[in-house]
Amino acid sequence: VGDDSRAVLLGPIAVHPDHENLGVGTQLMKTGIAAAKAAGLHLTIAIGEPGYLARFGFEPASPHGLSFPVHVEDQRFLVLSLTDGATQQASGMVSARHQ
Repeated sequence: VGDDSRAVLLGPIAVHPDHENLGVGTQLMKTGIAAAKAAGLHLTIAIGEPGYLARFGFEPASPHGLSFPVHVEDQRFLVLSLTDGATQQASGMVSARHQ
């Protein structure tokens, strides 16, 4: 993602079947998104179930000019803007950079 786009890949998130439908996954997602915002990141990227992730505001990433370095079905490659206009300013290949 562009040099000015600070992002994090959130996930994978999984909940043991014995604990499904108790809000555990929702709380994990909300906590991860809040931590990314608190860290001053601009975007959160996720690979996952579009119907589930849309509940948190995730939308398809490819229409924003983002791509993933390995094959991922377009509908499963999602992005969430954490700051105003972040998805409009980001483009390019998602890459890992350690700071």
